[in-house]
Amino acid sequence: LLQARRFDLVLTLGGFVAAPVAKAAVREDVPVFLLNLDRVPGKANRAIAASTRHRLSAVQPIRVRGEWDIVGMPIRASAMATDTPEACRRALGLNPDRKVLLLTGASQGARTLNQALPKIAGDRPEVFDGWQVLHLCGDESIIDTLKAAWTRAGVDATVLGFLHDMGQAWGAADACVSRAGASSVAEVHANAVPTIF
Repeated sequence: LLQARRFDLVLTLGGFVAAPVAKAAVREDVPVFLLNLDRVPGKANRAIAASTRHRLSAVQPIRVRGEWDIVGMPIRASAMATDTPEACRRALGLNPDRKVLLLTGASQGARTLNQALPKIAGDRPEVFDGWQVLHLCGDESIIDTLKAAWTRAGVDATVLGFLHDMGQAWGAADACVSRAGASSVAEVHANAVPTIF
């Protein structure tokens, strides 16, 4: 692909698929920009960093060589709340006057959260008194199963596989339980939502 088309640059965020692409880009004389999101860069990011001078990092990395530009965590505009909690809740079909607990495992979901929270609700439904749940499960195929689990627990829950406009979810939420991925942590911080990671 790099030989067939002309690219101005390659931006990589790491992972095992990134290293061969970066290596091919260097071979084709295409500039490589590395955007590292972790405090301790993984093996792929360390390998890529050795072959590029364009090293960007969301946070100050440790155990690295060379100069790294600290740029902060990039956050999509659609991941920022832009309306009142009540308006965000209405847009999501939630009760605008009830507190919202957001449950998210990020775009791919998190099996442990998907299983644990409905079970906790079943064992201790009083914990959810006065709350409604917005559960982003990351998997369309388990929506009905999760809805049934929340219903059995007596908890008012809206279950979605994925939400493109995360700003609405953050805007609706009074609290959150989330997987601790780099982007999730950044979005929580930027939207100031009290969260258990």
